[in-house]
Amino acid sequence: MLMDVTEIFNRADAEKRARTYKLAFLGFVELITAYKITYAAVHALMTTAGREALAKVLREAAHTPMYHMF
Repeated sequence: MLMDVTEIFNRADAEKRARTYKLAFLGFVELITAYKITYAAVHALMTTAGREALAKVLREAAHTPMYHMF
């Protein structure tokens, strides 16, 4: 589809506004997601079972050689 140059400039402001709204919405969703993940992780570590599971993971990580990861 061919378009006149003036038509492109006429639509530029509307496109910029729409993309700004999309970016703001996706940023908001990302912040909410990061908050919920952090909240769940902190809440899980407050339980005895969560602390024991973390201690087990950290003990296993401390005893494994790092060279096999690369």
